[in-house]
Amino acid sequence: VAIDFTASNGDPRNSCSLHYIHPYQPNEYLKALVAVGEICQDYDSDKMFPAFGFGARIPPEYTVSHDFAINFNEDNPECAGIQGVVEAYQSCLPKLQLYGPTNIAPIIQKVAKSASEETNTKEAS
Repeated sequence: VAIDFTASNGDPRNSCSLHYIHPYQPNEYLKALVAVGEICQDYDSDKMFPAFGFGARIPPEYTVSHDFAINFNEDNPECAGIQGVVEAYQSCLPKLQLYGPTNIAPIIQKVAKSASEETNTKEAS
């Protein structure tokens, strides 16, 4: 899972933002995560999803990152099920500063490398 945290999505405090933090309703990103994720998780045997973000300034130094684990655990970016991804997203969003630019290439490269390595194991299918 890769989530766009660039400023082009709008300020999460503004109701027009795709990341709007509403106390009672899911925002557009949460709706998309759940809709797509609930289907995809049925095809994943361990239901563990690496979840990354890009385009934000992240704590503690608030440097721009285009490849960070949304659970802030770079050694284990996996979340338990789509609900785990949702919880990590909701937890990290208030800690970030949306920034930019939109650069998803580092995440694509990371996932491609991981997929390439897994083709050498007996667990990949």
